[in-house]
Amino acid sequence: MQRQQIWMSITLIFFVVMSSIYANIVPRFEASDEAEHFIYTHVILETGELPRIQSRIDMANQTDPILRWNNQSHHAPLYYLLGSALISWTDRSDLASYLTPNELIFLRDTVEDNPNKWLHRYGEPTGQTHIALYILRAFNILIGVGTLIMVYLAATHTHKERVIAPLAMLFTALIPTFIIVNASVTNDALTIFLYSAGVYWLLRVWRREKITWRDTAIISLILAGISLTKLTGVTLFGVIYLGVFAGMLRKKWTWRTVLQVGIVSALAFVLLAGWWYLRNYNIYGDPLAQAATASIWGRMEGITLAEYGDNLVRIAMSFWMMIGYLHQPVFLPHAFYWYCAVLTLAGIVGAIVYAYQATGDDRDIMFILAGVCIVVAALLLYGTLSVDISYGRLLLPAIAAFAPLTIIGLYNFINGWRIPLGIFVPLLISVLMTPFLVTLSYSNIQAVSDVPDSAQRIGWQNGNLEIVAVDTQPADAGAGDTIYVDIYFRGNHPDNPALTVTAVDTIQVQRFDHIEIFPGMADMRHLPDDQLYRTTVLLDIPQPQTSLPPRVVNILIEWIDLETNTHLVFDSGTSLLELQSATFVDSTYNPPNFANRDHIFFGDEIIALDDWQVPESASAGETVELAFVWEALRPIDADYTLTLQVFDADNNLVAQNDGILWWYPTSAWAEAVPFEDRRTLELPADLPVGGYEIRVGWYRDDGETYPRLSVDNAVAVDSLYTLPQPLIVTE
Repeated sequence: MQRQQIWMSITLIFFVVMSSIYANIVPRFEASDEAEHFIYTHVILETGELPRIQSRIDMANQTDPILRWNNQSHHAPLYYLLGSALISWTDRSDLASYLTPNELIFLRDTVEDNPNKWLHRYGEPTGQTHIALYILRAFNILIGVGTLIMVYLAATHTHKERVIAPLAMLFTALIPTFIIVNASVTNDALTIFLYSAGVYWLLRVWRREKITWRDTAIISLILAGISLTKLTGVTLFGVIYLGVFAGMLRKKWTWRTVLQVGIVSALAFVLLAGWWYLRNYNIYGDPLAQAATASIWGRMEGITLAEYGDNLVRIAMSFWMMIGYLHQPVFLPHAFYWYCAVLTLAGIVGAIVYAYQATGDDRDIMFILAGVCIVVAALLLYGTLSVDISYGRLLLPAIAAFAPLTIIGLYNFINGWRIPLGIFVPLLISVLMTPFLVTLSYSNIQAVSDVPDSAQRIGWQNGNLEIVAVDTQPADAGAGDTIYVDIYFRGNHPDNPALTVTAVDTIQVQRFDHIEIFPGMADMRHLPDDQLYRTTVLLDIPQPQTSLPPRVVNILIEWIDLETNTHLVFDSGTSLLELQSATFVDSTYNPPNFANRDHIFFGDEIIALDDWQVPESASAGETVELAFVWEALRPIDADYTLTLQVFDADNNLVAQNDGILWWYPTSAWAEAVPFEDRRTLELPADLPVGGYEIRVGWYRDDGETYPRLSVDNAVAVDSLYTLPQPLIVTE
């Protein structure tokens, strides 16, 4: 017993530590519906009354952000009354400043790269809303501790093996969604606790085969409490009543005990919770306020079979781990959810086998555990047909039944102590990994003191907003790689513009990737004038459909006013900032083989001519195309221009084409990556028949002397290499 208490204490400490970390790293009000739950408590304190349900249309027309987002008023008030008592002393006058929505989601339907529902102000808060928020998060952590204790106590009545209880408790503490629910402001935490307490009560009296008046009083308070917490928790009445009735059939107690529990619990419900349902009837004409609730959360259209299937997948995934809002929640890698599916299936199979082998109370207990899970799941599956409630956290009220049931099934399936190796390591990794995923998803802007030397200085300004510099990494990027764009900016802007960053294929002029965000989730109207910030944007390079030669990836940066859908024009005279970024290198690309490999080196062996192709003949006045295969032998720190010149037998220049590789300038060439470059020459219409030398070379356009690169390993004329094959002009 002492060993179990030690493991129980370790589990509780672990849960408190991890939930505290989660409560600290999830940005304020970014947990699912957290702002809305907080508003409920705030309204109670500000008005001295319970808030009333508004329809979806009424809320959309509100100008006060607190009223606009007050969409949890359909919930029973117990959790919010307890919360209001805890934060009544705080000054929450700055609450509205936290309720600036991310309009990229609502105005442009841009959800990718925008997990944040809210824009955040940086700097010292003007009130104590943040303190009140963390008090309520801490309150939910304490509720979570209570739930874990209920799971442990419930599990002690499920199986003769003592290891089941601590394993069930640890299993629960390692479900990331359970942690996040109990690390954020939501009435789900209290619902889960009360439901778990009810399940523990039923298992305890079943094993004891006796229900005292004290037991009756306790379950009556639990039922009344859950009636005042959340409507979905009211199914606990059915679980308890069916369990008590089944106990009578099993001759554990008499029908008088059934009446005792039924009458006392009903009386407690009327006295303690009846006023809430009477209030609903007086205001909405329905004690459950179902029509009023549907006006907020009801589906506007019926759900198709395919959509229902998608909802089931979401329920399953979000039961194990989902953080944030539905438009772009934070999930773990898919392998985690497949593991959980296999884990659940193995637990169910093991539980069925165990229940088949068990007798008497042991089998009854398995039926009770399964029944609780079925009741909670059935309500959610039915409710999601008409209301968008497809969240796995709504299955957590059954956790005091699900956790022992799963552990018993796995214990029977795997046979013994090997269970922790199969369960807890992957779950532990997921719990430890989640904070890093959250930190990456909700990336903040960073206040910095200077710009690195590698960054390109910009200095564009629009009012108080200045684009100071841009830095991109890495130098080369292939399919599946990510380009990191660090944008350094200073100041603010009254129009609260969003930032758009695009990676463009310079040859095909198509997007590799495009991102629209508020940098660091910031409200751009309230940043200080003189602080330098850095925001990092991640642009992904997709896998091309066909093999592509190297090219530069250009980065396009703009700021957009969402209200007017116009781009900010800077003092440069333009809204579009275009910068050269990484070199795209496709590992599957190989240049053509023209069978003329010369390997001529230019500029002290910085550029190599590996191969070339000249047409066998051409006519005067014709435009001919030549092909070259170039390669950088080492990094090139300047942009050079290729000159292509044609000379007659008297060394007279008769045609020329000079030009940079606009899509792939030499400073961007990837080292040791050969590529094809095609050039055209327009031949004069009066060009005589005969053979003409073609010379190639490289020079730097300095605006004055235009110095050429030397030809290192071949005879050259004025630092130009003559191709061995002449151009033959025919009639």
